[in-house]
Amino acid sequence: MSGWRLNGITTFRSGAPLGIAQVRGGSALSQLGGGGGFFGAQGTFMRPDKLPNCDTSVSGSRESLIDSGWFNTACYQAVPFTDMRFGNAPRIDGSIRLDPQFNSDFSVAKQIAMSRGVHLQLTAEVYNLFNRVRFGAPGNQVGTPLFGRVTTQVNQPRAVQLGLRVDW
Repeated sequence: MSGWRLNGITTFRSGAPLGIAQVRGGSALSQLGGGGGFFGAQGTFMRPDKLPNCDTSVSGSRESLIDSGWFNTACYQAVPFTDMRFGNAPRIDGSIRLDPQFNSDFSVAKQIAMSRGVHLQLTAEVYNLFNRVRFGAPGNQVGTPLFGRVTTQVNQPRAVQLGLRVDW
């Protein structure tokens, strides 16, 4: 039973917190950098208002949150363009998190001696072994149709790779 090799890599990461924004280009506050520069676009995105004592969590499985909304979007309201003030929402809201990462990669290899100085190596590698989907970030701009909706997947589906190598 010699010549076998097993490898595995498992990654567990919690989801990163999400920042909520609103588009507010052209106001004096946004032009002076009041938005904090979301997405590297200083002066375009500002923070909205977050309603006090509003619970951002929603119930249901991860899959159902795709259709119904990743978080309670009613907790956020856009600051009216006529109001010259900053929104009270935090830059990053720790109560809203992106999808966590649970990934396992695995490989098995067998080296076989064919003759003196000649070896055959068979390899099988599986990426995303359990085929777990990882959803992308929900829309984070108040007032847009995709606010709170997840429309992307950020990882690849399971992939299997087989290899054959001859060393001499």
